[in-house]
Amino acid sequence: SFDIPTFDFNLQPTSSTQTQTNTTDNNNNNLFSFDFNLPSVDTTNNTTNNTTTQAAPTFDFNFNFDQPTQTQATTTSNVATATTTATVDTGFNFDFNIPSLSTPTPTLNPSTIPTATINTNSTTTNNNLSFDFNIPSLSTPTPTPTIAPTTINAPSFDFSIPTQQRSVENNITTTTTTTTIEPKFDFSTPGFDLNDQTNTTKSDAFSFDMPDISNVLNNTSTTQTDWTANMDLGQLPDLAMTNLPKNNLLANSKQTVLKPIESVFITNSNAFYMAKYWKQIAVDHAKKDLTYDLLKTGTKLNLSVSFVDNTKFDIEVTNDITAKDLLCAACSKKSIWMIDLLSIQTPTGAWLNLDKILSQQNVQNNEKLIVKVKYWKSYKSLIDPNLKNIIFLQAKDEIISGNWICSETTAIRLAGYLVQYNIGNVNRAVHKPGFLKSNINQYLSSNLLTRDVDYFERRILYLHSKLYGMSNDDIAENYLAVVQSTQTYGATIFSVIFEGQNQRFGIAEDGIFLEDDKKQIEFILLPFLKSWSACPEADSFEIELRKPGSEEISRKKFKSASEIVRQNVLDLISAYYTMLQQIDGGHLSRVLLPQPAHSVPPPMAFTSPKENVARMTPINLDATVSSRLLIFRNAYLKRCEMGRAQAMQSLLLQIDRALDEEIALDKIDVANLNLTPLDFGVFADALEYAFQFKPAADSAAFFEENFSAITLILSDNPVGEGPYLSYLGKIIAACPFRELELKRIKLSFKAIEFLQPSFEANVIVERIDVEGNPISNKGVSRILKSLKQNSKTASFNFSNNKLDELVTMILSSMLAANPIVSELIISSNKIGDGGVGTLLKGLENNKGLKHFDLAKTGFTSKSGILLLKWLCNTTHVRSLNMAKNKLDEKAGKEIAKFISTPNGLTTLNIAETKIGSKALASVCEAIASNKSLKKLYLDGNPFDKKGLVGGHLLQSLRTNDVLQTLGLGDCKLGKDVIIGLARVLRESSKLRFLDISNSVEFKDPECISAWRETLASGNCILEEFICRSSFLTPDAIRIFSEALATNSRLRRVDFGHNKIGQAGLQHLGRALQTNVSIQIIGIANTCIVPANAAEFGSMLNNINKTLLRVEIVENGKATLQEWRATIQDSNVMFQFYF
Repeated sequence: SFDIPTFDFNLQPTSSTQTQTNTTDNNNNNLFSFDFNLPSVDTTNNTTNNTTTQAAPTFDFNFNFDQPTQTQATTTSNVATATTTATVDTGFNFDFNIPSLSTPTPTLNPSTIPTATINTNSTTTNNNLSFDFNIPSLSTPTPTPTIAPTTINAPSFDFSIPTQQRSVENNITTTTTTTTIEPKFDFSTPGFDLNDQTNTTKSDAFSFDMPDISNVLNNTSTTQTDWTANMDLGQLPDLAMTNLPKNNLLANSKQTVLKPIESVFITNSNAFYMAKYWKQIAVDHAKKDLTYDLLKTGTKLNLSVSFVDNTKFDIEVTNDITAKDLLCAACSKKSIWMIDLLSIQTPTGAWLNLDKILSQQNVQNNEKLIVKVKYWKSYKSLIDPNLKNIIFLQAKDEIISGNWICSETTAIRLAGYLVQYNIGNVNRAVHKPGFLKSNINQYLSSNLLTRDVDYFERRILYLHSKLYGMSNDDIAENYLAVVQSTQTYGATIFSVIFEGQNQRFGIAEDGIFLEDDKKQIEFILLPFLKSWSACPEADSFEIELRKPGSEEISRKKFKSASEIVRQNVLDLISAYYTMLQQIDGGHLSRVLLPQPAHSVPPPMAFTSPKENVARMTPINLDATVSSRLLIFRNAYLKRCEMGRAQAMQSLLLQIDRALDEEIALDKIDVANLNLTPLDFGVFADALEYAFQFKPAADSAAFFEENFSAITLILSDNPVGEGPYLSYLGKIIAACPFRELELKRIKLSFKAIEFLQPSFEANVIVERIDVEGNPISNKGVSRILKSLKQNSKTASFNFSNNKLDELVTMILSSMLAANPIVSELIISSNKIGDGGVGTLLKGLENNKGLKHFDLAKTGFTSKSGILLLKWLCNTTHVRSLNMAKNKLDEKAGKEIAKFISTPNGLTTLNIAETKIGSKALASVCEAIASNKSLKKLYLDGNPFDKKGLVGGHLLQSLRTNDVLQTLGLGDCKLGKDVIIGLARVLRESSKLRFLDISNSVEFKDPECISAWRETLASGNCILEEFICRSSFLTPDAIRIFSEALATNSRLRRVDFGHNKIGQAGLQHLGRALQTNVSIQIIGIANTCIVPANAAEFGSMLNNINKTLLRVEIVENGKATLQEWRATIQDSNVMFQFYF
């Protein structure tokens, strides 16, 4: 055994009292003495049994450091000379020149370069600094009998220590000597082949010269090779180490070709450093046959090493290898090469010190070890897919176990990802109701399972259906992205006892989590942590906290479950503190580490904690209130509970789907729910509270405005009368909805008078829709008057409000004075020709109107032609509705002429205008050349029996690539036209909406077959298909359903007013079990009863996740109450519209 010398020396002042009492510089000489003791070097010749002992040289010298001028002191010993130079304002500089030692020539194999460690201790009593340089011996074979003297140059060490810094604390003067390096210094370059003389990139931190021992074999004088031990990773440019020597652990690899391509992490004893030019080590890593030299001279151990994915490897080692070598070997079997975050944990929960050998840590034979993530930090560039999978699986376990708390919506979203990860794409035939119920604890934490599990399962399966086709790699990446946004991400949770209460104690990269007796978690940043240390009592530890904004210190004492837990707590805090100090040490208090942190990864390889999770405090364990939509949801449920009101499931479903998908909710639709005053009052109070809620200043940065409140739909509820009006007024005045849809809510003129103050208080509403309410001319006048100060209202729907010609005077004045008005709907009112003329006068100077609806207002061709002439002189109108007015062929010809003329009109409705087949043929012919019209409604204008109109239409559809919506309801299409239309839809049409209601009798098998082929074709891009009153039978529905089962484009299908009965409804139910696109289906007046609808709902419950609405009006003699009582038991996720 060839022992490399060990250097032990002490730095201490000659007068400790003098140092303690001086607060300013003076002329006193603070002398320090140094003793260097080098042990003797023994070499043994095993052949001759001769032993030679070299005397150990001793160096003693003193120097003066306080003088501002350079002072040089020289002390000569009988062996060598040591010279020191010290300067006050630049720090001490020490040069140690150790004489050469004459030793026999050993025969050496390439071996591991020794590790040099330095430990520093600083106290306030005598300010001693103690440095220990321990260089382990190099194991060498037996030297040859012929001993030839060879000179080996001993190591030379160069380093610097800054000047003393004095501080005053509690009126007691202390002197602290700090170094430019971190509290823990670990210089190591093991694993390098000594025969490889490649130089590493120089670092400014620390360097020492190591002799070239391999040249001793040739009995020649040695040449020194400069090895750089990196102390501060931040000093390496871009964390790169180029021209690195080969690691001897990889020396036996069958494939060791390294190509300079991109970044990769390659191994060193302490960490995997980033090397920008070494990529190939990661390429095809799984195919490499890496064999590690894990068998040395120690006792053999058979160890079982497992990972969090339940893979296990049996590895044979000797107990004199380091835990780091074992970690590298285990990770290579998993093809993991980025291992900074990983460590090895024993069955007792203790972490192995990766720098120590196994025998020092009492690792026993047949012991079961597990590789886990110890440090939760985020790489700047995580390029190891296998490590990413390990992080994902362990993060999943932390979420499900409840260690990392999150909101209910986040938990549901994460569960949806896990279902896709575990079982793949949704299969409607397999994933039936209750599919997850038996093992839902594999997806949700136990604190959620005490609530409505069935409802949670619906939401999870709905999200799962949205992830169709997503790979497991994408799932893991998205899952981690969501997890990393949670408030407790990265915390290692320990169970402790504080003041007799069981609590949770968490440690993260940027602070600690403390739980109180109310199950709230307080987050404390590391800079406010003054100290942490073990207590004399068994298993206990204590922390000192500084209150933000003051110097007030508080102490908290905790009792852990065992000594191992206490050690883990103290070690983890020390490690994170050490890493943070290297990144942002200026904000940290100077603390004395209770124990040096071991196996700390290089902090510069990771993002700064401030770039990761922004923590808030306190964190509510039950639900993290972090968004306005969640505020509304919680407030609504709380008020329902207090008022004993039944929560609206359709409302909750809208909210939860937005929260689960992490999107903003811009529309609330509670139409046609037959709301009671109690239901509406609870709803209104919750809305008001949610929109008036203001987050606290310290949590405002975490608050998400995900309730955009664009549209509120209250239609078909009796909320415009009696006890409802006060709640409606509250919503109008206090809630920032920009669009109010109040159709058929029983508003009257008196109700409008009551609501006038609410309308006056609202200055942001942009659209008001009061269609179907008998408010009369006075009601319109009162609404317009109350909105006089509102400069944003631009859309009015006064359809079917019992208006007459007189109201047009008010509207004409409003249009002339308000160029912002963009939409006016006054359909189904008795306006007449005179009213249209009055409106046209107000429109002469209006340049803002885009949508004008005069359907069923009683005007004739005279006014119609004037209206078309006005349109020809405008470019701003985009939509015109002239439907259900008595026009003639002359007006029809003007319409065709207008269509063929270039204009900006995109929507035209001339349904039921009686323009005649000749004018209709001209209109259909004009479609071919039109380049702007996207929606055209010809409903109620019969086609001729000769097929002239139909021929023009089919030809135009083949060439027109703009038209998307076509209404042909009640047009009496012939067989040839309907079959031709099906063919056009398959071949070239761009239509997305088609209505052929009451235009064809689906009795002919050829027609049914043609449309089945069209609906099943992937070329047909129809999204809405309306086929009411088309003589569809149950058998025809069966044929259509076969096509609907595989159609992936249709969003709405309406087969209302066809006698399909229970059998037809069952066919539709089976089709919707596999269809993934249809959201609305119409089955009004289809000869079904409540039991049939309930059966239909049961067929789709928890299977179809896309269907939102089923329209079943006008079916049978059952009352509305009977329908509701029967269907609500089916507990479906979609809404039945009665």
